[in-house]
Amino acid sequence: MYCRLQGYPTPLPVSCIVRHPVPLCGSLCHFYRCHTKPAEGLFSCNVFSVEQFHLNYTLQQLKDRVETLIEQQGETAYCAAWIYTKEDVCNITDDGDEVYPCEGNPELTERIFNEVGNIDHIYTVIQDCVNEVAEEQTMLYQQELV
Repeated sequence: MYCRLQGYPTPLPVSCIVRHPVPLCGSLCHFYRCHTKPAEGLFSCNVFSVEQFHLNYTLQQLKDRVETLIEQQGETAYCAAWIYTKEDVCNITDDGDEVYPCEGNPELTERIFNEVGNIDHIYTVIQDCVNEVAEEQTMLYQQELV
């Protein structure tokens, strides 16, 4: 199933998170979380501003976010996470030497990860994988219960 978001010329897969290409209100970017309403066979899209739907964090902000999630969902709730830090930013020179340009340069680190956070494809691929595996595992689980 696909949905159309205002400003997007092509349909987008449902259960996706996309960033509107043009700020809708002032200088805020908005994100849409789209999902189906199975009972009605329809979709809905909710809008989140950047302040509500953060994509990149400092380690302290990430720690605070994780602590909030633990409070809300419990310490034993499963999750998936991909964490990249300045140590993952490495350039290889022509001589094969590793250069870590973010070492001692937090401003460059922030710029790099903010730019990576603006690559919508990452979130679409992750959500597609989650949806595909969830559907597959749900069917397998239901078969095991029979």
